[in-house]
Amino acid sequence: MEIFYSEDSVENFTGVLKQGYILEKVTGKIIQNGWYRRWLVLDDMKLSFVMKESSDSTEPLGIQILCDILLSSVRDVRNSETPFCFEVTYANMKTYTFQAEGLKSKEEWVDAIRRFVMLFFIVYCLMLIV
Repeated sequence: MEIFYSEDSVENFTGVLKQGYILEKVTGKIIQNGWYRRWLVLDDMKLSFVMKESSDSTEPLGIQILCDILLSSVRDVRNSETPFCFEVTYANMKTYTFQAEGLKSKEEWVDAIRRFVMLFFIVYCLMLIV
């Protein structure tokens, strides 16, 4: 994963399609398993989140890019134990599980990702025709 930082990159995302707090399910050897609150951003063909020193910190450390959204797919996860979940699978290799704050928020995230991918492929196909 790549981490980028500049003075205005954290404050002023360009071309933002959707952004907001969301829970990310984390499993791994280094980080304690669980759900972590993240500021997730969908923009400029990527899905990323703003990194902070701690949950109560207001100063951002930078931006961590999770995946290139054009190589990703998104699907609803229907689970009674953890409602409002969806998964983003990157290039059939890495799957990120997110939990939105409510049904409307989940639908907005899933729709925004699907619309972006669909729009890109329509534009790409039109460029091939012309």
